[in-house]
Amino acid sequence: MVLAYHMSQFDESFAVRYIGDSKNFEQMMEQAGDWLEANHIYVYRLSRQWETQVTDYGGYVDVELDITYDMTTEQANQIQARVDQVFAEMPVGLNHFEKVKYVNDYVVLNTAYNLDSYASPYTPYSILFNGEGVCEGYALTTLLLLEATGVETKYTSGEVETGLHAWNLVKIDGEWYHLDKTWNDPVPNQPGKVRYDYFLVSNATLRADHT
Repeated sequence: MVLAYHMSQFDESFAVRYIGDSKNFEQMMEQAGDWLEANHIYVYRLSRQWETQVTDYGGYVDVELDITYDMTTEQANQIQARVDQVFAEMPVGLNHFEKVKYVNDYVVLNTAYNLDSYASPYTPYSILFNGEGVCEGYALTTLLLLEATGVETKYTSGEVETGLHAWNLVKIDGEWYHLDKTWNDPVPNQPGKVRYDYFLVSNATLRADHT
């Protein structure tokens, strides 16, 4: 999809062409958003504001898009380099459980929960380069790190008592488990301290305080 390509490059302004009846255009854009959320959650979550200018030529529609992101292309490239570095430093021969623990510990030990971070707290850039952020940043960072290790993982979101929240699902030995690094990170920050209350927990356990 052209939209996914441009967004994966963090292009802020670009054009796409929709061939078909303009009456179906709005529905197509909604479907495109749903597809992006299902298949490219990383860039979907990092895009914040969309503005479109539509020109209908009868039979096809040209769309000019302006998208605001929480990160730049340069920051995205820096993130990928850091993810590669973390993966290279991971001990060899770890099984999937050990890889998940390694990533959980890495994120928690190198991050302090902070909504007022120097960079956008919702981004892996803030987590990996400034060591601070909020749940979305924790979850997107974990998504990238676990994908690099070959562990099947998903970004997921819902609600907790304090409001909206994000965490991860990971697949170990054919079963899905919840991993909430944000809630495994003590607040206020305690250097060297890692909690495991929300490390590979079941649906039943998570439902106690997550929706």
